[in-house]
Order: sequence, then C-alpha cells, then structure tokens
Amino acid sequence: MFGLIDVNSFYASVEKAFQPSLRNEPVCILSNNDGCVIARSKEAKKYVRMGEPWFKIKNQHFPVKIHFFSSNYAL
Repeated sequence: MFGLIDVNSFYASVEKAFQPSLRNEPVCILSNNDGCVIARSKEAKKYVRMGEPWFKIKNQHFPVKIHFFSSNYAL
C-alpha cells in the first residue's frame, strides 16, 4: 500500500503549524543560503512571486507584514 500526501505550500504550512501565532499571517520560506523564495502561504502569494530572489525583495515595503524564514529542512 502506498500513500501520497500533497500539502499546499508545504514549508510555509509547516512553519505555521509550529508557530500558531502565524496562523493568518503571510509567510515566505527562503531557499538554502536565503537565495530565493521557495514556498509562500496563500496570504503571501499576492505580494511575492515564487522564485523571487531575496536580494530584490528584502528591502521592499509591502502593504502587510510578511514573515520570511530560512528553510528548515529538519523541521
């Protein structure tokens, strides 16, 4: 028997699961060495594009606070 679990925006969803204070907040996860965005929560998708380089958006002002995290593969 095989099982497949497909989680929407997996790394952002996991970060929210372990930090309940982020429940309805926009969350983005960055790749190794914080190179680019690899996961976005549904709240962040309208502000940040997938694969957007971190150096281009780190000083950008968004209309809402977006929480950016380095990837945590062990989590």
